[in-house]
Amino acid sequence: MWRRREHFGHASRAWFLGHPVLALALPTLLVAISLWLDGKYARMRETGELVSEISDRHVRAIALIGNLRKAETAQRGFVITRIPAFLDRYEPSRQAVDHEFAMLDQGLGANRLPLSRVNVLRGLIDAKFREMDDVLAKVRADRPAAAVAQVCRGQGQMLMERIEAELQAIIAANASRLAQGRSAY
Repeated sequence: MWRRREHFGHASRAWFLGHPVLALALPTLLVAISLWLDGKYARMRETGELVSEISDRHVRAIALIGNLRKAETAQRGFVITRIPAFLDRYEPSRQAVDHEFAMLDQGLGANRLPLSRVNVLRGLIDAKFREMDDVLAKVRADRPAAAVAQVCRGQGQMLMERIEAELQAIIAANASRLAQGRSAY
């Protein structure tokens, strides 16, 4: 029995050595499969990172608009009631909007927001806060009729709608990029 195993082991080694093409092809095939799998895993990691960044950007966009609305609510409460406590949330909301805006554009290379979109959004947010600050200044200067007239002109509402539209466009562009990433995988 022992000899039979030895003979079988010797015969299989002799067969493999007798076919040098197979001796070279097998390791080459294993290396090729390994490289192919590595490429697949790299695409999976890239798609996962893209999903993560896009999800984070979506959350940031929602938080940005939420904080902008908090600032608007604080301003409106003060304009209507002239109770300074309403403004306790105004500056923290402004800071939160600035933070969310900065985080919204976090990304690397192709995952960054287009500079033109960043500039438009920054300009709209700055204009919205200038408009709210101007209304507050009129109320503080005891010119409530001028503040109400400015609010009634609707510039603040128009700015808010444009900001929301820009954020929706960012979300839609990211959804498109995600679909492209998935189809490439």
